[in-house]
Amino acid sequence: MNSNKIETGAIICLESLLWECAHIDHSISRNDRGLSWDGFIYLYSSKNQKKENLVHKCEIQVKGKEKLGKSRSYSVSIADLNNYKNNGGVIFFVIDIETKKVFYAELLPTKIGHILKKKLKKKPQKTINIKLEEFPKNPFVIENLVDQFCKDRDKQWASKGKIISLQDEVLKLNGDSCLQGKLNLIKEKNSIYLSDKSTYLYKHNKDGSILPLDLVKIEKIKKTEKLDVFVDKKLWKNISVESVVTQKNEQPYLLLNDNIYIYYNEAVKEPLRFILRGKVSNLKVSGELMNLINQGCEIKLGSWGTFKMCPDVEQKINFNGFYNELMALVNVLEYFGLSDIVSYEQLTEDDINVLLWMSDRVGNLNNLTKEDITEVTLDFYQFNSFKAVILIIKDCMQNTWVFNPFSLPLGISNNDNLIYPFFILLGETELEFASNLNYESMLECITTYTFKTGCSEEITEFILRALLVVDRTKNEHLLKVVICLAKRLYEFEKTIINLINYLQCIRREREVTQEEADSILNLFEENKDKNLMFECAIALILKDKYKYHRWYKQLDSKDKKVFDSYPIKYLENLL
Repeated sequence: MNSNKIETGAIICLESLLWECAHIDHSISRNDRGLSWDGFIYLYSSKNQKKENLVHKCEIQVKGKEKLGKSRSYSVSIADLNNYKNNGGVIFFVIDIETKKVFYAELLPTKIGHILKKKLKKKPQKTINIKLEEFPKNPFVIENLVDQFCKDRDKQWASKGKIISLQDEVLKLNGDSCLQGKLNLIKEKNSIYLSDKSTYLYKHNKDGSILPLDLVKIEKIKKTEKLDVFVDKKLWKNISVESVVTQKNEQPYLLLNDNIYIYYNEAVKEPLRFILRGKVSNLKVSGELMNLINQGCEIKLGSWGTFKMCPDVEQKINFNGFYNELMALVNVLEYFGLSDIVSYEQLTEDDINVLLWMSDRVGNLNNLTKEDITEVTLDFYQFNSFKAVILIIKDCMQNTWVFNPFSLPLGISNNDNLIYPFFILLGETELEFASNLNYESMLECITTYTFKTGCSEEITEFILRALLVVDRTKNEHLLKVVICLAKRLYEFEKTIINLINYLQCIRREREVTQEEADSILNLFEENKDKNLMFECAIALILKDKYKYHRWYKQLDSKDKKVFDSYPIKYLENLL
């Protein structure tokens, strides 16, 4: 068959598809020997194809081939590709005369830039094989294809195929992002996938201009929102839900609260998976939701959709055993104030065994009298990656009970007549490294604590220990506790030592006021003991470095050693 017949046959095949489109007209030259283009497709906004209704004029090139074969590609000259790249692009048609099928390639500037950049790296060549796709037959699809091609052409025309590649592996597309791109989705049965077609990536600038960047393949779409969850039509909780759409060779899924995977690909054998990970407090919520799903409840995820699982009896029994053990673990960590701190990944098998043992022994002081108690220990227990302060009580029946000391208002010191908050007994190590210190509980105890004669020594020692920890760790929460305790102790017993300790706490947060300075100077003058260490401490509190160095030099070596061991020495750094 001669070339004229092939070309004429090709144009007739293409025209037969275009004639079916109510909003399309066309103009195609037969036996054309012109440069790079053969004609145009005109897209109108109305079936009334008047010139005032013209939306787009689209350049096309039409080629015919007796038999295209399985390769579905066509050799295009580099010269033609450069012409298309520099002039907005072309829809390149190739018609298989034998099958009368129409194939095409959307050759836009950015795509051509990719093709030339990739192919010309190898060796100089005059032509490049372009991959083709079968042209749709549905008139509505054809009109949309032409419309989208022309919109992309208008955005890319000025770029002349220049590629601006982004280094980020994760792109935030559409929505509030300045990066915009069309997502190509395909539906198969009840599953939605990303097509393997690449998408054009654009940057929308604040001035309204659009910059074409690249042609990229989107392999995964991820969307995360906080949704109201309804269980059997009743509002349950608001949780994070993530929807992930992937290409067909992967598995699209929903992820509920970072722990529950629901795979909605029908080929998946296990559509529901529960993953133990993340903060224990979050795991508790996920466990509760998984239990509701396992019971066959109807779950509605905001406006995203509704589902209901129907597990068999064996699955229910297996999950119930797992759920009871998980909740025992979660509840004991919650009781000790660790659920927002500890992640499940941090727990070793030994940690889990100890915590489960403790979960059976969480005590209730209301069930214990003083006569029942035979031994009390404030233990600092080392888990794999965290430490916790635990109160252990043994009773006369040889039972061992564990308590969170911060949930108990008071404890008993070495002196049976004096009662202190339990945290007064904590040492530097516990104050620095314990993960379950409850500062709010400490402050509450301080405000409600009744000070009695004889309590000052133990409380003062705690204040000094705590300040040493504050200076090492810059723990602001602990500092607030110490300031509050030192202030209350001074209000109870207005001694020079108590005021020095209170004001040295204040100095770690701010400078003292004139009123506070007058108070300490007046109290020192009234004090009969003119101790040089008091002079040094007051000078540090008042930021008087000249007096401080003067008094410090007058200390003997023994007093210097004692003074240097006190946390007041830290204030040297603030002079």
